[in-house]
Amino acid sequence: MKYALGNKTTTESLWFCTELYEKIDKGWGYSELEKEIIRTNPRVLIIDPIYNSVGAKLVDDYEVGLFLDRMNMLRSKYKVAIIFIHHDRQAEHSEGESFHYGTDEMFGSSRFKRWFDTITYIKLVNDGDPYVDLKLTFEKTRHTEGKVIPIDIRVDRRDLTFKRNTIIGGIG
Repeated sequence: MKYALGNKTTTESLWFCTELYEKIDKGWGYSELEKEIIRTNPRVLIIDPIYNSVGAKLVDDYEVGLFLDRMNMLRSKYKVAIIFIHHDRQAEHSEGESFHYGTDEMFGSSRFKRWFDTITYIKLVNDGDPYVDLKLTFEKTRHTEGKVIPIDIRVDRRDLTFKRNTIIGGIG
């Protein structure tokens, strides 16, 4: 709601649903999700986060494959785009530096990386108050004609507004 108010989004076509125990890879959870899709007819479905929404072992290729098959059925049947919020592994540190290995950092089966059309890595640059600075790096962009350059974003915690940070040389 803070995002909708801060961004002056007044629409009847935005729904939030929080089901902490619904596992959408299981028959009962998928059925409940499908009922909500039929009721609301979304164009975009955001699953946040995958690890809390799936009961399967995320490292098991077979189980992840079954889950992604279900997501393909939703995409095909309801013409809905699906966005997954996923997390990477713990950062690797050596001699005071952190290392990022791109899409190889995603936790779980390699099927995720192959299935996703776009993968955006979000790096926390500055965790201040009231602003949070982020760098968005587009690690995989299946349907673009060229490379997408990283974007610096500033988030205002007070109203959840997002602004492109255009300070030369990075975020200030």
